[in-house]
Amino acid sequence: MQSSANSNLATENSVLPSPIDEKGGRGWFTFTVFLLFGLFAFQLWFHATRTSATIDESPHIFAGYRYWQCGDFGVNVEHPPLLKLIAAGPLIFKDLIQPSWDCGTKITSTDESYVAGNLFISKNNPDNIVVPARLSAALISLFLAMMVLLAAREMFGRFESVIALSLLVFEPNIIAHGSLVTTDMAIAATMFAAVYAFYRYRKDPTWIRFLVVGLATGATLASKHSGILILPIMTLLFISDFFLARKTEIEGNVSRRFLRRVADFAGIVFIGFAVLWAFYGFRYDALPNDSQPPALVASIFENAPPEIINSPVVKTMREVTRIFPESYAAGLFHVLRSGNDRPMFLFGDIYPTARWFYFPAAFSIKTSVALLVLLALGLLTIGLYRTRRREMLFLLLPAFLFFGVSLTSGLNIG
Repeated sequence: MQSSANSNLATENSVLPSPIDEKGGRGWFTFTVFLLFGLFAFQLWFHATRTSATIDESPHIFAGYRYWQCGDFGVNVEHPPLLKLIAAGPLIFKDLIQPSWDCGTKITSTDESYVAGNLFISKNNPDNIVVPARLSAALISLFLAMMVLLAAREMFGRFESVIALSLLVFEPNIIAHGSLVTTDMAIAATMFAAVYAFYRYRKDPTWIRFLVVGLATGATLASKHSGILILPIMTLLFISDFFLARKTEIEGNVSRRFLRRVADFAGIVFIGFAVLWAFYGFRYDALPNDSQPPALVASIFENAPPEIINSPVVKTMREVTRIFPESYAAGLFHVLRSGNDRPMFLFGDIYPTARWFYFPAAFSIKTSVALLVLLALGLLTIGLYRTRRREMLFLLLPAFLFFGVSLTSGLNIG
């Protein structure tokens, strides 16, 4: 795999000079980056050690501990294992009070997971469990900060990368969620890393970058069930970027290049699925050494409304469920079933089901004013669409697609 962009595209994608790109400004750049990372790490630590556990953290921590203990993926199937494994890593060598049932002996319901998680934390001293788990989970946020810095530096320049890192470090949403044992930062970090890795691969398609994209794709799938959107996102990026760059690619004919790139893309998806299966120990069954016929996926739809069971999405996914581990497939179906079966509260009104305007309202309220203003200015800077076409494509298409799906999915977290 060799780079196929000519000098015109290279010039278009080159980094514009900035004040701290000069030799004399590199020391300032290094100092500022270290300072920002130090401030970010301090905020994550302070939040991790000073706030009480949230409702979702206890089942995640307990589930991660069970995963390490015996590979029991029948606990907390609502979410994939990446974040839980990372968070529970510091706990595996501790002598802890165990739940009342043996590891890997039963599928744990959602209610049982919450009860077991709360008891697991309270019986073993909350600070002894929650704080180390949070500090381990905070590494994901630091990884996201590194990816943002590197991506902004490569796409736009050093000065711009400092601005981007500063916005992330001082964004209240990031600080609030950055050290929690929840899946929000995991999906943000892995999906951003996958898109950035794919951007680098499309610029210069080498074997190393090919492998990195596949690994990042798998990590995204293993971080949260909405991470499955990385597959249509990368498909659209692949098609859009190929035809965006094809006028400047000089090797072979268009159809041959396209088929070769399709084969490369299929390889990336294959690696991604292999990584996802690796997180489940390359085992289909949710329980270790399970000799019973798989029934977990079917149990998710017991007493489910007919419109859910008969929906095209659910029907299709039930046909291809075997391409996923049992626990992952069950969690995915759980999201599809339960996302829209509870009332929504917003602006003083209660709605019986989800409404499309919940996410735009939540985003506008929770996001800092500085970020909202700079986001609008960036979107309205027409020159970026001429001089940074590839960069704007890889930054905006994933965000708009993810946001668009959230508006139309019917999922209700309000």
